[in-house]
Amino acid sequence: MSRLAFGVILIAVLVGCSKKPDATNPGAGNTPGTGAAQGFKTLSHTDLTPGHGDGGKTGDYVLVFYRGTFLNGKEFDSNMDATGKPNIELDPYAVTIGGGGVIKGWDQGLIGMKEGMTRKLNVPWSLAYGENGDGRKIPAKTDLVFTMTIAKLYKGGSEPFIDTEDVKVGTGPKATENSTVTFRYVGKTMSGRIFDDQLKNDLTSPVNRLIPGFRGAVVGMQAGGKRIISCPPGAPNPTGLIPAGQPVDYTVELISVK
Repeated sequence: MSRLAFGVILIAVLVGCSKKPDATNPGAGNTPGTGAAQGFKTLSHTDLTPGHGDGGKTGDYVLVFYRGTFLNGKEFDSNMDATGKPNIELDPYAVTIGGGGVIKGWDQGLIGMKEGMTRKLNVPWSLAYGENGDGRKIPAKTDLVFTMTIAKLYKGGSEPFIDTEDVKVGTGPKATENSTVTFRYVGKTMSGRIFDDQLKNDLTSPVNRLIPGFRGAVVGMQAGGKRIISCPPGAPNPTGLIPAGQPVDYTVELISVK
């Protein structure tokens, strides 16, 4: 695996993606719970899987798969199922820890979580939707339970990188900045949803005309090779197909190099 400097400071992405709760936030459009103060006096959690790397801090940017339930076990919102499998139709939820774009229970409960970690989070109503509920379907003074996994963690203020991994090393000519390449590719979100499928099309372009990041990742590939290019949030998005604030993977098959 190799890394390529992306050249964009991640903090710009963090600011752009923080937002107040709305119809896309955990808890929006939920089915009713019991509607009573249910007993969580403080925020508490149980870590179900350990994860790896540094724990999340205020200002870090995380991509979260989650499942939210009332205390009666009824699910009110999720982008993964009860087994932890992501819903392929939904992207992981993007959160700047401590940014105020989610309920306080999330802002506080994500602190210390590592990439790959799964945590069960018990959120008292005072750190969820408060005395009045969400004004839609979450009743007043309703405690909530979330099972959440950090799929990816980016340190606040750090410079992101494009990672590359060769699935198959080619045997033909090697691509340079001055080459013209013919290739196919497919783009996927972290949940596995395909957002751009060009596997049936042979695309030809000078390497120096490819988008930044993609261009640097193709340099060094050999004809006949296959490479995964992992792009961080904020990657160049000339077609408008990349979901805002989401990392994506491209799997590229290099057909020929001239």
